[in-house]
Amino acid sequence: MGDGGPGNTGGFGFAGRGLNVAIYADLASGSRDEHGQRRSVFRPTPAGVSQLLAVLLARQHELAGEVLPGLYGMPLPFSGDLF
Repeated sequence: MGDGGPGNTGGFGFAGRGLNVAIYADLASGSRDEHGQRRSVFRPTPAGVSQLLAVLLARQHELAGEVLPGLYGMPLPFSGDLF
């Protein structure tokens, strides 16, 4: 399975969040916050969509040249096009 990527083990200047999307049970276990506590990626955002959906949609905004404050899109780009 490799190193798990930046959302799981860290990378690209981001701390690992322990998020594994390989199987649903791992995805449902959520990710770690900055204090190491588990949190659901399905928790609603103030906009009323899940956190997971919010970061997927944020990626679409980034591709269109719009950056949403405080939210990085997922998946992270593989090239330096945005950052």
